[in-house]
Amino acid sequence: MAYCPKCATEVVSAKFCTTCGSSLLASSAEAPSKEKPKSKRAMWVHLTPIIMIAITPITIGISLLFLWLPALIIRKTSDRHSLENRHATSALNYHLTTWITILATAVLVVVVGLLASLVGWGGALIFVIPIVCFGILIIGGIALSSYIRGITAGARGKEFSYPLTYSFVK
Repeated sequence: MAYCPKCATEVVSAKFCTTCGSSLLASSAEAPSKEKPKSKRAMWVHLTPIIMIAITPITIGISLLFLWLPALIIRKTSDRHSLENRHATSALNYHLTTWITILATAVLVVVVGLLASLVGWGGALIFVIPIVCFGILIIGGIALSSYIRGITAGARGKEFSYPLTYSFVK
């Protein structure tokens, strides 16, 4: 029995495929290997937060609170030692680290602002606000580039871990 190398149709005995008409080679005695398609879940772990950030203006910022949710869902539904699980764990740790950093920065800015206003350095806030905005832009740029690198690594089936991330979840 032969198989067509183009459409993988079983051909009994002929020189050409009865379905697509391609020529059958003598070496096509076995069925062509159909590779199992790679799972794209590792890619979606990193792509979903970008989509959620894009729809943030529509949802009035609520979607930013749930950037970690796709990573948690994929981590819970995948095999413990799979590539998807490792990508999801890395993304989950990144989101937790980011949220803790954002909260700590917000508390620091409020405390510095209150102390500056109590001391009478109200003009100091003119310098603090641009520095905070610049820091937000830098962190956003790092996050976007990390998401893109994670998306490409996940789509290719390669390992990826986010930079400057503490491992809360093992």
